[in-house]
Amino acid sequence: MGRLKEYRQARNLTQETVSDHTRLNVGRIETGRHDISLSTLAILCDYYDVPPGELFQDIVTHSSCREDRP
Repeated sequence: MGRLKEYRQARNLTQETVSDHTRLNVGRIETGRHDISLSTLAILCDYYDVPPGELFQDIVTHSSCREDRP
């Protein structure tokens, strides 16, 4: 979830500050060491004031790489 780190840094926030405000372990989320639920995603989107879809832009999935796709 590198984009979450970008949002945090653009706002000059520390992981500790975001963790204090959201009660989430932001460090584990940003490094991908922790899978997040939809409710956690919603909390972070609300906190950073970004739509959930923005977090998924430019993500390449295995199915989008298939050559036999119509």
